[in-house]
Amino acid sequence: MPKLSWLIRFSGPYLSLLALLIGGLLLLSINRLGLVFWQYQRVLATGELSQILLQGVSA
Repeated sequence: MPKLSWLIRFSGPYLSLLALLIGGLLLLSINRLGLVFWQYQRVLATGELSQILLQGVSA
């Protein structure tokens, strides 16, 4: 816990929102990777794999 004390001091009351944001981003990114793996032939046909992955992060 001592290593995270700077994060707690820096974020203050917004720590729970930051945790929710990071958790949601991880969960949705794993979901997107699963969908890309499931439809890999169609994704490969578009040639836009990096765009599909980056679009999920920016949205």
